[in-house]
Amino acid sequence: MKKRKQYSAAFKVKVVLVLLKEEQTPAEIASAYEVHPSMLHAWRREFLEKAPEVFEDKRKKGAEPDQEQLVANLHFTEGFFYPPSKRVVD
Repeated sequence: MKKRKQYSAAFKVKVVLVLLKEEQTPAEIASAYEVHPSMLHAWRREFLEKAPEVFEDKRKKGAEPDQEQLVANLHFTEGFFYPPSKRVVD
């Protein structure tokens, strides 16, 4: 049984950028880089899906607490919500 060929991320980016230029058909690019055309389409789809993540603000990631978690941590007592550290104990 033939072992699958694994391509580096740099190679995939290079091929996808050639594909996005649209100067050649996908079949021509696949032939030139010895890659199956379906792989080109899969790599392009993944590239375009993940591209916005490159420009996300990394400083804010994880800095803001999840709103649902904050609400879940509040305790309702006598008509008011209190954080766990300031709960009113009867």
